[in-house]
Amino acid sequence: MLLPVSFSSRSATPVTLSNKTLWSVLWCGIATLGACLCGGCGPTPERTDIRFSQREGYRWKAQVPGEGKSSPVVWDNYILLTSAIDDSQELQETDDGDMPLLVVLCYDRRDGSLLWQAPAGRAQGRTHAKNGYASASVATDGQRIYAFFGATGLFCFDFSGKRLWRAELGPIDHQWGTAASPILFQNTVIQVCDYQGDSYIAAFDKQTGQLVWKTPRPSKDGWSTPAIVHFELDGQPRVELVVNGTTAQEDGYGLVIGYDPHDGRELWRVRGTTTFVTPTPLVHNGLVYCMSGRNGKILCIRPGGSGDVTDTHVVWQRPRGGPYIPTGTIDDGRLYVLADRGELTCYDAQTGEPIFSGRLPGVYTASLVAAGERIYAVNEHGTVSVLASDVTFRLLAQNRLHTGCWATPAVVDGDLILRTEDALYCIPWQPDGTALPGQTNIRQGPAQPPHPGAIAAKPAAASDGPGQSWPVFRGDAQASGVASGKLPDKPEQLWTFTTDKGGLEATPIIADGKVFIGDTDSKFYAVALADGKKLWELTAPSGFLAAAGYRQGRVFVGDIDGNFYCLDADSGNQLWKFQAEAEIDSGPNFYKNYVIFGSQDNNLYCLAADSGQLVWKYETSNQIRCSPTITGNHALVAGCDGNLHLIELETGRSAGEVPMGGPTMCTPAVAGQRAFVGIEDGVFMAVDLQEKKQLWKFQNPEQAGAFRASAAVTPEAVIVASRD
Repeated sequence: MLLPVSFSSRSATPVTLSNKTLWSVLWCGIATLGACLCGGCGPTPERTDIRFSQREGYRWKAQVPGEGKSSPVVWDNYILLTSAIDDSQELQETDDGDMPLLVVLCYDRRDGSLLWQAPAGRAQGRTHAKNGYASASVATDGQRIYAFFGATGLFCFDFSGKRLWRAELGPIDHQWGTAASPILFQNTVIQVCDYQGDSYIAAFDKQTGQLVWKTPRPSKDGWSTPAIVHFELDGQPRVELVVNGTTAQEDGYGLVIGYDPHDGRELWRVRGTTTFVTPTPLVHNGLVYCMSGRNGKILCIRPGGSGDVTDTHVVWQRPRGGPYIPTGTIDDGRLYVLADRGELTCYDAQTGEPIFSGRLPGVYTASLVAAGERIYAVNEHGTVSVLASDVTFRLLAQNRLHTGCWATPAVVDGDLILRTEDALYCIPWQPDGTALPGQTNIRQGPAQPPHPGAIAAKPAAASDGPGQSWPVFRGDAQASGVASGKLPDKPEQLWTFTTDKGGLEATPIIADGKVFIGDTDSKFYAVALADGKKLWELTAPSGFLAAAGYRQGRVFVGDIDGNFYCLDADSGNQLWKFQAEAEIDSGPNFYKNYVIFGSQDNNLYCLAADSGQLVWKYETSNQIRCSPTITGNHALVAGCDGNLHLIELETGRSAGEVPMGGPTMCTPAVAGQRAFVGIEDGVFMAVDLQEKKQLWKFQNPEQAGAFRASAAVTPEAVIVASRD
């Protein structure tokens, strides 16, 4: 179960832990451990560790526009980042300022596609080249996304990228910029605003952005995100808000301060940090671990005090060893601390006694991550070092991307999500690109946000008599989306079918009195059309997003891992299997004795339906996520490369292509010699297949929205829906 809690680049979160809680809610793990607690992420001890580079070893790679140091934040199938984009990029403000435009970016975790980018405003104030204007990571509760951009403000967006509110924060300005990320507590979003002025910490209403409380802070410098700490005091549950570090006070030390997150009252303070503190507090077994910059102190603090508790609540401390920027991690009772220059030291988390130390190459800004009995450290040149989480220094692997990297990776559902200076990588734990056995898809909280990048599952047409069917994704080879049956005037629910575990995102198909559909958790089902009873199920290594296809007593379907199956429709027995090189979102279509489908590996495949042997494959320059349409002896496929491709079915050779002006996931619908398809940029068009040119285009003049649903077409009309 994944709990609906906040998470951010340098944040901490209130959360009830269990041994099956998954990563993906914090940049440094649940409860600011810097560790994944599910017990299933990462390679098992007996496996060879993951290896990757800029050219190989990743599931997908996506370009990231602009500049930003914020870490990826993952919620369900969304990856959220912030970035500062200059005027040469597509997004523009109405002013003519020289400052970059600040945006929130949302990617699809399944394939790396950019779902949307939402502008917040232009950057304000000063910053440092190493920091920039987009270092704070977002926080989210699964309903809304919260982003901090210094003096530009605190922003709230929904999951479609629409801005809901902006909170004015005042003239926040520091010569080295800001970086503290927002965190969520109950109905508020909390933000630290330390700068060379009247610093403060404040809470804002999550729904409206109205100020709830504001407390001055004795600091002029600070980039640490606060932590929410849950513990028991005298047998009673208690919660506190801890901020690591302030500007040095009169005695030469900065402060760790505990606040009441309900009203902002200062509860206690501990002296001992240096000036210029960036690491986030870690929380483990009711204790708080604070590290101060430039080789300062490492403090282990017991929360729950009142006033100055330096002499009463510091459990242990180390006089040196605190990192300037990276946050450490805690795994299996051991505290791992990484200095900026690469010295890694392991301490006993309960006593503070050193266990070992070792040296890693390079300079470090990104924080440590623990997962699967491994510790991951990413230096500023993109070298990812993999160490054993153990009582000795054991370097297991090093992977070099040879590119700038300042963001902390996220560990989620068996994947490492890593941001570099210009790209976002999804790196699987296993060399074949699959997640570990036993991994499940991430589950979200009770309130499920809309998925702006997903194609809504389309119900198959109802049948009004024997012989009626819906054997492929859009009903027929031409993808017309039109059913010959008739619905009753007052439709009534006849039955429901519930999967064992996974959700249903694929379109069902109907053939031979059966309904065929796969779920996201690895099961593919045959269900009786008459009463909804399960007839059989197939268990696959991964889930299904693609619609199936039916032909002559056989069912054909592809899964997330790129496996394409041929199954006996009556028994579910596997007749053959073909392996593509990436996820299959494309439902199959048929021509003669061939079965044709696309894959995110950029290829359209043609296989012999009887044997699964490859007949030909047609390569495009980007992913194919739509289903192919058959018209005459040609296949028609619209790709993420922005072109409508016409392919000869006998040879697999190109018969021409028509530029569409943007990518699409829609399956083209064909009527006569015309094809109809919409694209992400909000344009719907008709294409003459003989002349291979656009006939007309339609775009909502008031509010253009992406076309992500395939059209239905008759000789008289074309019907299509848009996100406007």
